[in-house]
Amino acid sequence: MKSILSNKHVWFVSAVLLFSAIVLSNCSGGSGYVPGSSNSSVCSQSLSADMKKLLGCPTTPSAPPAPPTNTNLPPSIVVANNGVFSYNCFVPPTGSTIAVTVSATDFQTNLSIPDSTINFFSTTSDTVKNNPPDSTVNTGSNGWLPGLLPTGIPLAVEGINSASGYKNTYQFGLTLSPTDANSIFKVLMISSNTVNLVTALSHVTQDWTNDGAIAGTVWDCSGNPIQNAIVTLVNAGTDVSVSANIIYFRYSSGLGDIPDPTLTLTSSDGIFLAFNVPPGDYDIIAQGVLPNGNALVELGRSYVESFAGSVSISNIQPETSTTVTTTSIQ
Repeated sequence: MKSILSNKHVWFVSAVLLFSAIVLSNCSGGSGYVPGSSNSSVCSQSLSADMKKLLGCPTTPSAPPAPPTNTNLPPSIVVANNGVFSYNCFVPPTGSTIAVTVSATDFQTNLSIPDSTINFFSTTSDTVKNNPPDSTVNTGSNGWLPGLLPTGIPLAVEGINSASGYKNTYQFGLTLSPTDANSIFKVLMISSNTVNLVTALSHVTQDWTNDGAIAGTVWDCSGNPIQNAIVTLVNAGTDVSVSANIIYFRYSSGLGDIPDPTLTLTSSDGIFLAFNVPPGDYDIIAQGVLPNGNALVELGRSYVESFAGSVSISNIQPETSTTVTTTSIQ
């Protein structure tokens, strides 16, 4: 009977079997076993898939297909409490002046800072540096003194105490109500030690010579932090986005609220910090995806100014003009 294989086929098969026997003779474990260093030179050559399989070369499994991406939306974002929080913040009436105790207060320790200068501005429509303060309080040896402040007007506040190692600290959007009479008005100030610690934990190099930093919390109208919000910075009046290193914070047992550069949204504490913000006037905006929504919406915004070498604080709360219901986001 005539052989199924031709002479050429017999030669090829014999050559392959001989080559395989020579290669595998140096291996232990039987056919198909390839020690870590065995056959590396052979397997690295341009061989067909069948030949590599025959020689027992290790194979690399195909990578799973990449998940679909959507460049228009971040990963699934839902605002705090499944969209239920207090909207339409109360606006105190204007026209009265109340007596308060002004306290310069350390942001980290909550202790009063003596001999601080606190300047109050009743305008936030232009750079504070270009306007004289409406009133000034020097906190004296106790770190606090009585003062008279207007109600219903967004105040910008400047805290200065360079002698004690504090950055000039600014707060924007602080509004007093007549019910705040005879209360303690805390003006937060941030020490250089706190700033250095925060920048180190954030893995960010801050250019204090040319830029400032902006910090704050995304609140609802009841004073509860809003989780899972994106914070962005835009030029005031134009809404043109501004590049900045925005870091979010998280609560850590025993340490309190600390920056976490791995976060891309606000955590349950709602705190954010924007580094390397050039001097100028800005709006800082909180955005989120509503329940069952498919687009980012603006949850609130606040006005803020940045100054080189200084820290500005501006909390974000829902707009008073919003048409969303006062109990939940639909």
